[in-house]
Amino acid sequence: MGRDVLEAKCSRWIDIVRSRMNLSNNLWEPFKEKLLDRVFIMEASLRL
Repeated sequence: MGRDVLEAKCSRWIDIVRSRMNLSNNLWEPFKEKLLDRVFIMEASLRL
């Protein structure tokens, strides 16, 4: 297998991993914001 072919395959796998990580981050962000909101609300109610 030539070096160019190997580099192309590795590059493709890296692109796939990056796109999955981006998808995962996009799915995580709204959940994380809601979680932080709930923690803030709980903390505020405990102070009252």
